[in-house]
Amino acid sequence: MYQNKHDLEAEIAMLISLKAEGDYWDFKEKWHTNNADLLYDIICMANNLADLDAYIIIGVDSAYNFAPIANESRKNQNDVINVLKTKNFAGNIRPTVYVKTISVHGNNIDILIIKNTKHTPYYLATDYSAKYEDGKLKTVRSGHIYSRIGDKNTDIDKTADIDKAEYLWKKRLGIDLSPLEKVKFLLAEPENWLPVGTDGECSSNGEYMGMYYNEMHPEFTLHYGIDQNYCNIQPMTKQIATIDQDIFWMKKLFFKNSGAYCYKLDVKYLSTVMRSFRFFSAKDNFFCIFWKREHLFPGMYDNLFNVKYVFVEKDSLEFLLTNWLCNRQDTVDMTKAADYYRNPLNPDPQYSTNPYDVIPVFESAEEHKKFISDVRDRQDTFINSVDLYDFDKSLYKDDNGYSQAQFPDYIEYLCKVGKTLVDWLSEMRKQKSAATNK
Repeated sequence: MYQNKHDLEAEIAMLISLKAEGDYWDFKEKWHTNNADLLYDIICMANNLADLDAYIIIGVDSAYNFAPIANESRKNQNDVINVLKTKNFAGNIRPTVYVKTISVHGNNIDILIIKNTKHTPYYLATDYSAKYEDGKLKTVRSGHIYSRIGDKNTDIDKTADIDKAEYLWKKRLGIDLSPLEKVKFLLAEPENWLPVGTDGECSSNGEYMGMYYNEMHPEFTLHYGIDQNYCNIQPMTKQIATIDQDIFWMKKLFFKNSGAYCYKLDVKYLSTVMRSFRFFSAKDNFFCIFWKREHLFPGMYDNLFNVKYVFVEKDSLEFLLTNWLCNRQDTVDMTKAADYYRNPLNPDPQYSTNPYDVIPVFESAEEHKKFISDVRDRQDTFINSVDLYDFDKSLYKDDNGYSQAQFPDYIEYLCKVGKTLVDWLSEMRKQKSAATNK
C-alpha cells in the first residue's frame, strides 16, 4: 500500500491500466451529486473484503479514459468528512477518509481513499435519504451491511450475504487471528487487562503480583518478575549494574543506576509462553521493552560491525507491551483512566533528555525497512557523519577482561549513531511531506 504521493500515483496508474474495477477500487467520471450515493459507495468500500485501503478514483470514465473533473461538483476532504459526521452510524463509528489530487500521465484526478480498519462492519443506525435532481430518492438503509464483491457493491435494498457479514464482524472482534496476532489486538486496550485474582482492582496478594489476564479473553495472560538471569545485574540488589550496548539509551535518562531494574515478561496463551521479553524499569514509572538491536551495516569488516542501533516499530508487539506497561493498572489510577493516557515515548519531565532522541521510532515495520534501505544506500555519507568506532583504539581498553560492550566511549558512539538516524528520519519525513503537498 502506498506510503507517499509518488507511491499512490504509481498504484492508481497501475489500477487504471487494468481497465477494470475490483474488490477495493472503483472509477467515477465525476464526483457524486447525491450525498446518499456518496455515503453508500463509502460504506461499501469501507466494508471491502480485500482487507485493504479502498479507492474511489474520480476523473476516469466507463471506458477507462481520463475525463476532466467538473469544478461545480468537486469535493474536498472536509466536504466528505462533513457528509459522514452528520449521519447516524451504528456505535458512532465512521469510516476514515482522505481526499488526494494526483497526476497520472499528465491528467489530474481525485482519489477518495477509504482506510482499512478493524472497525467493520460500518452501517447506519437510521435511514438516510437524499433526492436526485429529478426528485427521486435514494435511501441508504439502517441496519444494512453493505460490502463489495469483485466490482459489484451490495444492492442498496439488500444486505451482504451472511458469510460476508460474518467475516466483517470477525475482523472487528479479532476472531480469526492467530493467538499471537490476537494478543496484539487485545493489547490495544490496556484497561482490559486485570490483575490475576481480582475483578479489576490491583492485587495485594503477593502470590499473583505481576500476573494479568484479559477480561474478555482470560486465556491470554501476561506474567512478569525480576529477571534473575540477566548478566548485567548486581547479585544482591538485582539492580542494573552498568549501561551496556543493549541499553545504551539509558545514558540519556541522566540518572544514577539506583532504582533501575531488569524484568522478564512472558506473553502466554493458556499454558504456552508465546513470546518472552526483557523490560527496563526506572524510578518514577519509566518502562520500556528492551528494544531490538541490529547492525546498521551487516558485515564484520572495517569496524562496520560495531555500528549498531536499536529501534521502535509502532505496529510491533514490543511497542504494544511498552504501552501496556506505561498504562496498566499498577501504573495508572484506573478511576482516571478514561481521561488519562501516558505516552510511552515521553518519559517523565524530570528527565533532562529523552531516550528516544537516540532511538528512531517508526510508524511501521514497512517504514523501518524502507528507511534503513535508504541509509545503507548512503553508507559512505552516514559513516562520514559518525566515523567508525574501533575497540582496539579505545582509551578504556585494559587487560582485565573489561566488557567491550560497556566501554563508556562506545556507549557515547552508539548514542551518536542513534541521534544521527533520528535526524535522518526526521529529514526524510519532511521531504516526503513536501513532495506530497506539491
